[in-house]
Amino acid sequence: MTNFISGWDLLKEWNIRDFELFEYVNKGKLQPFNKIGRPVPHPDYRSKGQINEWRSEIKSLKKSLSETRSLIKKTEKYHFSVLANINENLILSRIKNFEDKIERYKNYSTDPYNWTNYNLPENEDEAKEILSLICNCLYHNDIAVKISITKEEDKKKETNNVYYKHEKLIVIMAKEAETIYNFIVKKIGVTDKSIKSRSERRDAAIDFINNHPGEFKNIKEEHLRDLYIFDFNSSQSKRDYMRRILKIIMEDHFPEKTFSGAKLFDIYRSTKRPI
Repeated sequence: MTNFISGWDLLKEWNIRDFELFEYVNKGKLQPFNKIGRPVPHPDYRSKGQINEWRSEIKSLKKSLSETRSLIKKTEKYHFSVLANINENLILSRIKNFEDKIERYKNYSTDPYNWTNYNLPENEDEAKEILSLICNCLYHNDIAVKISITKEEDKKKETNNVYYKHEKLIVIMAKEAETIYNFIVKKIGVTDKSIKSRSERRDAAIDFINNHPGEFKNIKEEHLRDLYIFDFNSSQSKRDYMRRILKIIMEDHFPEKTFSGAKLFDIYRSTKRPI
């Protein structure tokens, strides 16, 4: 088994976008490697030799600048001085260009493989090139596995936080749902034995909440649409009913999320005696 995994495979495995993979690299969690297993330096890396070359260029340009300014003084009475002035501006521009490069890259000349201080270019096309580079790189598989485990643990924590954040609301909804369940069982067993079909049970429950609007602030008529699927005579009917209806109600209140009926039921059950 290979010790490396490609950036493209990580995108699929983690279900993320290229810029999200870059964040893992940028935060120092992943180190990019090339096809022969060598670390890939960040795009801003420049060797000390390169920076020294730029400094030599600046020194040479400043010498030329001094000569040009001397020439301007000598020829200021002639048209030739105009050309000398143009040359002076060109030299100043080149000097600034090299100084800007040194300023930009001087902090990246010691640790070429540390991506933590690197920022994507402002230009969108240039940024896409870097993201493509990141995806084409290889990454240590064991580190990727550790990140996958951490992501899964974080996901579970986030899921639990979502449930317990709404614990009070879940309990309120469950009490309303339990009231309806008890009503149906009572109607079937005692009050109205003529209610036999499942669709009639659903209709009776809908009439019940419509006749008691003050008691049901969270359960709506549409939440009871598939009430007919439950057999209220089975030993697990209450559990199955509560799981299903709590899931329906919560996903109606929070349409951007998906809830587990079993988890919702367990939270409610933990607040009272087992159902």
